[in-house]
Amino acid sequence: MFTALANHIGVLPKTIYEICIGRRGISPGMAMKLSQALGGRPQFWVNLQMNWDLSQLDVKAFEDIPPIAAEA
Repeated sequence: MFTALANHIGVLPKTIYEICIGRRGISPGMAMKLSQALGGRPQFWVNLQMNWDLSQLDVKAFEDIPPIAAEA
């Protein structure tokens, strides 16, 4: 499964496997390769990565940063 895609885009099967299990991210270059092979725009693949990265954040760790509000 990983081997066919990996060979098609010129990467190691381990690379595809690690992306699939969340151990490796999708770089802009990888996004372009996936776009060419599987369809979708490169931005689609980069956005998937960004959404994953954001979902892994502990939002509570940022609660101590107050908003900067403009005074009226």
